[in-house]
Amino acid sequence: MKIFYYLIHFATHLQIQRRIIDGISIITARDFSSNGSYVNGDLFDETQIHCYDEISLFHPKKENSIHYCFIENEVEEDDKQNGGPQYDYEIGNYLGSGGFSIVREAISKESNNLYAIKIIKNSSVKKTTMFQNEINIMQSLEHPNIIKLEKVYITNKHIFLIMERLNGGDLYERIINNTFSQEHSKVVIYQILSALKYIKVHNIIHRDIKPENILFVNKLDYFIKITDFGLSRRIDTTSHLASTVCGSDLFIAPEILKKLYNGTPYDGSKVDVWSSGVLLFVMVCGYPPFSRTNNQYIESILKGEIIFKEDWNNRNPLLIDLIKRMLVVDVNQRISIENCLLHPFFK
Repeated sequence: MKIFYYLIHFATHLQIQRRIIDGISIITARDFSSNGSYVNGDLFDETQIHCYDEISLFHPKKENSIHYCFIENEVEEDDKQNGGPQYDYEIGNYLGSGGFSIVREAISKESNNLYAIKIIKNSSVKKTTMFQNEINIMQSLEHPNIIKLEKVYITNKHIFLIMERLNGGDLYERIINNTFSQEHSKVVIYQILSALKYIKVHNIIHRDIKPENILFVNKLDYFIKITDFGLSRRIDTTSHLASTVCGSDLFIAPEILKKLYNGTPYDGSKVDVWSSGVLLFVMVCGYPPFSRTNNQYIESILKGEIIFKEDWNNRNPLLIDLIKRMLVVDVNQRISIENCLLHPFFK
């Protein structure tokens, strides 16, 4: 369904209004309901919305939820006439969002094959540069555990990335309510490390390894692919030192925290090892390896104070040893990606 301009009421549930401010079109949505309205999965009272956003009446996870893809006709037509994917693909259901992008299904009009399309608002040089970086990196990669970028479209308004569509959901969805067995954790982390080894050989670091960026090919097995190279970067062939502060809080390495305070460049490939170690820990037990109290959490990361609760007593000692080696604060002493793959835990 397409929603149009000016002032639109969904009975007394939601109001959408378009205003022109200094020649710029600003579209806002305001909720009047008792059940809630959502944009891209986030509850709001009043918020700005953009073309291709997902609007949900009621909680988007509930069966009675009603969903709309917000289409601003002028923007869509501009995309279509200036190099967008609309002649080649039908943009479909909402899959997710994050940062500056929306991910939806895309159906090829030629083959009827299903893809994922990442839609990035092309509104600032800095953001565009970051996603151009993602494009360059993804186009250069060919690995069974890395999501494949099929095609790129760039218009005045948006960047569109056509990627292979996986049907298994992400790792976060699988572990939010259930932990993995040690064997399944081993299968998943080995694939992640194999992909990280591959990109390291190509002088690339990911820097945002977390459950949301690990996708399953289908719901029946544990074959994964890494996605979202938006925070990745190429590194100088003579050094693995990076200088940008990035990564998600729960999986942030101590050297990145130190970067926040003193600006010291850090070994990017070892950052990926740390994040993977936290990920392995969480997969197995369902909680993070460090204190979750705000101040204590940062301090415990900087000190490398891993919390192994009683439920770890009966776990494989080789698993615990690998995690300890991956979560070493001293970058020079932390195990490398290559040596992780050679660890006895994987024998």
